[in-house]
Amino acid sequence: MIDLFSRQAATYAIFRPAYPERLVQFVLSSVKNAASSSGKPLLDAYDIGCGNGQVTIPLARTGLFRKVIGMDKSASQLEHTLRDIDIPGLEFKQADALNLRSAGVEDYSCSLLTSAQMLHWMTNDAKTWQRLKTEVVRVLIPNTGRFAVIGYGICRITNDSQIENKLQELYRQSIKENLWDKNCDRLLLDSLFAEGKVDFSPLRVVDRKVFPTTHRMPLDSFVKYVSTWSAFTQDAHKRLFDKFKTDSVITADPVKEVDVEFPFFVVILKSDDN
Repeated sequence: MIDLFSRQAATYAIFRPAYPERLVQFVLSSVKNAASSSGKPLLDAYDIGCGNGQVTIPLARTGLFRKVIGMDKSASQLEHTLRDIDIPGLEFKQADALNLRSAGVEDYSCSLLTSAQMLHWMTNDAKTWQRLKTEVVRVLIPNTGRFAVIGYGICRITNDSQIENKLQELYRQSIKENLWDKNCDRLLLDSLFAEGKVDFSPLRVVDRKVFPTTHRMPLDSFVKYVSTWSAFTQDAHKRLFDKFKTDSVITADPVKEVDVEFPFFVVILKSDDN
């Protein structure tokens, strides 16, 4: 798989939206309730494809787990984690989600495994998807461990119909012209991993929820966020984005702020006893 994110890791770290606190708390409630019902303590949490640590760090701050480890294949992404934060038990490692054993993740050691805005890169290839599910089953504590699939689909502008129309046209054209990498299951992501769209077996869905969240941001910052879409990371694909950037900025107030609604979602899964 081509690494489409290393080249823009700094931009990604600055302009990607933060996950809502209520989503994180929803995940933690599921984990705590499962552990409480079994009478067993929480063990470790692992965040695969952690990027710059947007989910890893909030998990570590809770102090609920023995350790919280963020893992990503991209060294450039890991360079933009907030490594100077002093949180007991927090670590970052360069590791492949398909081979967590290489990072020292033991069998049935994981109370929580998270994957934020990453899983749709695994589902288009049947062998890759099966390997990932096998690895998740290996590391999750049976019954009480939880695998949280987190992400967000295409956003929308709610306070400017002109820019919203340009945004949606940009997205439609990016799909029509096949600008997204073949490994990226964009339509699955934009369905918010809807029921029946992907085969999670042998894992079992125990909960799912959508958290629509609006971020107000300067128009310039929003345009820079759009530039981080993987459809536009290759120079040959930037024509559409450049037109969107020019049209949006020219037609708007230079200091304009836009209200951007992101449909954040989480699907929570478990692994039954073998």
